[in-house]
Amino acid sequence: MLLSRIAYGLFKHVYLLHLPPSYYASWLSDIRGFYLSLPEDSSQSVHHDRHHAENPLHPLVSQWKAMSGISCVVLTSVVAVLQIANTASNPLISTLGITIFAAAFTSVFFCASYTFLAFRIIKRSHIRSWIDDIQSPSASKWEDPALLLAAPAAWLIWSCILLYPFLLSFTWSNQLDPGGTISMRILCTMVILSGAIHLWLAVPMFKKLGATATPAAEDDQEINRYGVHHRTAQ
Repeated sequence: MLLSRIAYGLFKHVYLLHLPPSYYASWLSDIRGFYLSLPEDSSQSVHHDRHHAENPLHPLVSQWKAMSGISCVVLTSVVAVLQIANTASNPLISTLGITIFAAAFTSVFFCASYTFLAFRIIKRSHIRSWIDDIQSPSASKWEDPALLLAAPAAWLIWSCILLYPFLLSFTWSNQLDPGGTISMRILCTMVILSGAIHLWLAVPMFKKLGATATPAAEDDQEINRYGVHHRTAQ
C-alpha cells in the first residue's frame, strides 16, 4: 500500500509534473458542474450535437493541436542544432538532443492519438457516454481522467525543460566559440538561466491568480469557458 502511494505520488507530481493533472482535474470539475446545471432536455441535446459550441471535446482538440505544433517546433530546433558541424559528436549534447526528440515526439503521438479518438467519439455521437464516464468514479486512481488528459502536456513540458541543459551544453561546447573566448558563452548562459529562473518564479505566481475568489462571486452569473452564459447550479 505504501509503495503504491509513493509510486502514485511520483507519477502524478514528478512524472506528470503536478500542474497538468491539477489543471485537467479543475477543468473536468467545471465540465461536470456545467452539465449538471443544465436541464435534462438541454443536456441531452448538447451531448448529441457534434458541432455544438458546448461540446467539451472541441477545446481539448484545440489544445492538442496547439501542443502538437509546439512539439514540432521543439523537434525542428533540436534537429537544427544537431546539424551543426561536430555537434552531434559531443556525447552530452547528442544524448540530451535524442532525449528531447523522444519526449517531444511522444507528445506529438499522444496528441495525434487523442485527437483521432476524440473525433471518433464526436462522429459517433458518444459525447453523452464520455461525460458519464468522466463523472463516474474511476475503478483505479491510475485511471483518473485528469491523469490521462495530462500526458501530452507533461511530455511537452519535459521536452522544454530538457532544452535548457541542452542549450547550456551547446553553449559551452567548442562548436559555438572555437576561438576560446568565453564572453559569448557567458552571455548565452545568462540569458538561458534568466529565462529559466523567470519561468520558475512566474508560473507559481500565475497559478495563484484567481485562487482568492469568494464563493459568492463564483455563484454569480458568468460566461463559462465555452462562451455560454449560465448560472451555476444551486
